[in-house]
Amino acid sequence: MERQDAPYLVFLGEACIDEYYETDRWGEMGDKMMLRPVENLVGGMVANAAGVAAGLGQKCYLVDSLSDSPVCRQLRAAMEAEGIDTSYTLHDPGMADPKCIIVTQGGERVVCVVDTARAPRRITPRHQRLLDGAAWIYTIVRTLQQVEDAEAVLDRARAAGAKLYLDVEGVVAEDNDPRFLRRADGLTFNEQGFAAFRGDRSEGACLKDLFAGGVEFVAVTLGPGGCRVHTPGRTIACPGLPVAPVDTTGAGDTWGAAFLWARVNGWALGDCARFANGMAARACTVLGARGGICTLEEARRWMDRAPQAVETRAAP
Repeated sequence: MERQDAPYLVFLGEACIDEYYETDRWGEMGDKMMLRPVENLVGGMVANAAGVAAGLGQKCYLVDSLSDSPVCRQLRAAMEAEGIDTSYTLHDPGMADPKCIIVTQGGERVVCVVDTARAPRRITPRHQRLLDGAAWIYTIVRTLQQVEDAEAVLDRARAAGAKLYLDVEGVVAEDNDPRFLRRADGLTFNEQGFAAFRGDRSEGACLKDLFAGGVEFVAVTLGPGGCRVHTPGRTIACPGLPVAPVDTTGAGDTWGAAFLWARVNGWALGDCARFANGMAARACTVLGARGGICTLEEARRWMDRAPQAVETRAAP
C-alpha cells in the first residue's frame, strides 16, 4: 500500500482532445449545418476533474491508457503541467487518438464522444497499491467497465481504506451498472441522469435504497439551479450562481472535483456544495473543459459570490 501522510486522490479515466466548432443554428437529421472551427483543447471528464483538484493543491494521480502518438504526448504534457502525476499511465500502443467533437451555440454545446477502442485496462500490483492508498478514487462507470476484474480491484482498495466516488451520467442505461453503484461511497448525478436512474421510484425511495447499500452522499446537480446534496437523514439545497455562459463543457467535472476536494479537506456539507457551485459557475465563463482549473484563492472568491446552502431535511 502506498498510503501517505497527506491524502491523495486517484482519477481513473480518460484524457482526450476536444475539437471545438461553432454554429449559428443546430440542425436536425437530414439537415446540413455550417460549422466554424474554433480551437482544439485538452479535455476528458475524469482528467478535467483531476486538473481541477490539482489546481486547488491536492496531490492527484491519473490512471489512463495512452499511446505514444503526438496527440497522446500532448495530453500527457498538458496534464503534467497542471500538476497531475501521470507516472501510472498505462501504455496502449494500438489505440486511436482520443477525442470529442464539441459544437457550441449561444453558450450551450453538444458533445459528440468519439468511441475510441482501447485495450482492457489491466491493473498491475503497482497500480493496485496506488489505489489502496488513495483517500478517494474518482471515476465513471464506463471506465470501470473497461477494467479487468474491476470489482475485485475496487473491493481490495476499499478494504484498504480507499473510498469510491462515481460521477454517474445515468441517461444511458449502461451507466447505472449496479456492480459499481453499490460499491460507491459518493455519487453525483445531473438532474436528467438522476431522473433516469430512479425511474418510477420516488426520490426518497431511491435515496433510501442507495443509503441502505452504504453510500455516504448523493449529489444531484441542477445546472444553473445549483444542487441538492443528500446524506442519510439530511438534505442540503444550494442555489446556483448566475453567470453569462461562454462554454458549459466541464462544469460538471469541475463541480465533482471541487465538492470532493472540499469534503476531503473536512469542510461542512453546505460549504462543500457552495464551493462546488461557485467553481462550476466560474468554469462556464471560460472556453474549454479545463476552464474550471484555478487556484484555491480564486476559487474562494467565487465561493463568496455563491448563495448560501439551506438545509431542507434535517438529521433526526
